[in-house]
Amino acid sequence: MFSNLTPNSILYVFDINNNPKILSGPVESVSVPRPKYNTFNPNMEMVLDITATIAGERREFKGVPNTSIANFGESAFILAENKDVLNSYLTSMLQNSRNIINSKEKHEKLAESYEQALEELNPSNKSDSRAIQSLQDQVASLQEGMRELLNKLNKETSN
Repeated sequence: MFSNLTPNSILYVFDINNNPKILSGPVESVSVPRPKYNTFNPNMEMVLDITATIAGERREFKGVPNTSIANFGESAFILAENKDVLNSYLTSMLQNSRNIINSKEKHEKLAESYEQALEELNPSNKSDSRAIQSLQDQVASLQEGMRELLNKLNKETSN
């Protein structure tokens, strides 16, 4: 848990921004855990503040859950109290991403099946979309005819 960190312990950060990378640095201070909200609840999540020097820069992490790892969003960073915890977390996330990549074809087929089922359930939507496509084709044909007429007209007036 982050509350077990002491000054000079190493804090690990996986920076997920533009160029994901692992950063680390010594902890300067860790606050005493406090309730996340100012109401009494025995199951209240506890948070704390951590100050550390990460990649030569002093950084303050406020409201960190008192756990072993904290994810601050897909476009931010992940904090870990030690290398093993971060290693396990990243291994799990890698496996999750590989599962998603490997299921691409399955989900493409499912999407087609869902579209077909929706067309069966709502045949008027199918006929409406056909009518709209027909109108779009007619408008495109009219636009092309207008272009041709304008070109002919321009050629006749320029002679």
